[in-house]
Amino acid sequence: MSAGILFVDDEQPVLDACRRALRKKTKIDTALGPNKALELIDSNGGYAVIVSDMRMPEMTGVQLLAEVKRRSPQTVRMMLTGNSDQQTAIDAVNEGDIFRFLNKPCPPDKLWSSVEAALEQHRLIRAEQELLENTLQGAIQVLADVLALVNPEAFGRTTRIKTHVRAVAEALELPDLWRYETMAMLSQVGCVTVPDAVLQKAMQDEALVGEEKTVFARHPAVAADLLTTIPRMEEVAEAIRHQHTDFDSNSDIPMGARILRVALDFERFELATSSDDALDRLRARAPKYDADVISAFERVIGDESGLEARELDISQLTDGMVLAADVMMLQKDTLIVCK
Repeated sequence: MSAGILFVDDEQPVLDACRRALRKKTKIDTALGPNKALELIDSNGGYAVIVSDMRMPEMTGVQLLAEVKRRSPQTVRMMLTGNSDQQTAIDAVNEGDIFRFLNKPCPPDKLWSSVEAALEQHRLIRAEQELLENTLQGAIQVLADVLALVNPEAFGRTTRIKTHVRAVAEALELPDLWRYETMAMLSQVGCVTVPDAVLQKAMQDEALVGEEKTVFARHPAVAADLLTTIPRMEEVAEAIRHQHTDFDSNSDIPMGARILRVALDFERFELATSSDDALDRLRARAPKYDADVISAFERVIGDESGLEARELDISQLTDGMVLAADVMMLQKDTLIVCK
């Protein structure tokens, strides 16, 4: 994201006046109208601060700032307008989530102090996000490491499905791909509560009976309850909670859960048979899955059909090879991640 400042108005003299007012303080970009503003946002990766007029022919300032919020949530949004009625201010706050509302004409010193405050707000937003991301990454890694130590079989399963889950999410053009990788990585964390014998039976597609079935069925909820305590993991937790739920077009099953269900079932079927047979079993159970996910999954597996699995020494790895699963080098405490 650019650290710059963008002023938007449908009158060039107003934009020129803003540039003159701030020329000794900072450099600004200007956009003659909302459409030009959106072009600049897309080409520059967003701005730290955007100051928009209210009344413009292409769309109102409220509509523009609401769209900016959708495209670039970290951008601090302000409105500078000669229309100071109460409803305009209410709409700007509620729909555009603006930081400040300024009236024309705005004295240069007040304009600059408001821009300075907006830049500081943007810095705080970025700092908070970086802190959350670092905390989140650390928490995810700790949970994955615990799973690898306590239950290597379950950890192995997550590494096998992670590539498929991400590839399907990409094929479906879903945003925030990191969420889907995380869902795959942590989908089996609850298996630390499942006895090894039960887990082995489940992974080998053997029928579970009585208490075995109850214990295994509980592991998604165990993982989800744990993950809901971590900031920004609510969507991941809900997807993991519903990873065994049959698809129903009338229900609100998270997309992540729909992808996990297909990837996990395929992995389980493939271990017992082959890729082709596993796909046939998925097709035979089609009503249990989202049709769009199955279609994307078939394309992903089709792209892999030309690949050959071989066991090699680590020293034999070369550029262009694709790992079938993550490789842990214990002597150097290094994890090579499959992509």
